[in-house]
Amino acid sequence: MGISAPRVRQIVEREQARQQRAAELVQAAALPEQPNILHLPPRLRAMMARACDKQDFKPQDILDLHYTPAMFMTRLPGFCRRDWRDLDAWLRAAGLSLERPLGTASWQRGRSCLDGLEDTKQRNPESAGSFRRHIG
Repeated sequence: MGISAPRVRQIVEREQARQQRAAELVQAAALPEQPNILHLPPRLRAMMARACDKQDFKPQDILDLHYTPAMFMTRLPGFCRRDWRDLDAWLRAAGLSLERPLGTASWQRGRSCLDGLEDTKQRNPESAGSFRRHIG
């Protein structure tokens, strides 16, 4: 039993993509402008180019979008947490950072913003009791 032709093609294409990405990173390191768009993965670079409406975008162009992490996910199909981490690291390398609204840290951990909130009965027992008096 050997490896099928489609599987061999997949392996070869994946290896070519890895070599192309390694060459891009070498080229990115050699450019005077740091960081540059070649530091971003090709898929994320394409998404950001569409969002900024230009192929040669800068870190400031990303900030000018005024997007939150949730907005990136809803406005850019396929944008995920890995993309957010790559984009955030790229912006930090430029000395910039996206403002993180309340709840973003929990979004990055994959938890709900409601995690850790206390039950209303524990926070304000009088109001919970008064509610029961009104309905009962």
